Amino acid sequence: MINYNVDSDGIATITWDMPNRSMNVLNEASMTAYAGALETAMKDAKVKGIIITSAKDSFIAGADLEMILGLEPLSRYDWGAAPMSDCFEARPKNREPWVTTRFPDAK
Repeated sequence: MINYNVDSDGIATITWDMPNRSMNVLNEASMTAYAGALETAMKDAKVKGIIITSAKDSFIAGADLEMILGLEPLSRYDWGAAPMSDCFEARPKNREPWVTTRFPDAK
């Protein structure tokens, strides 16, 4: 679901590619996998830059509605935007460049 690769120039690529879905979505599994890949890249002194991309035509559709509908009503509110926002707020300290986002067909 989240592929991680570091090339010979020290550029880490984190690619969202959720199997059996036409679009990537944010759910507990995908955010946990993304956070793990980002943490790995940030802790690796050989990584000079990080690219976050998607193997799909779009980057991320948003929250996984199937997951949210399966939660109790009050849990839906608690799950909300904060965990999704936290997922993308992590930033390496004193490292440049931090993240570049691109799409598969970008020129």
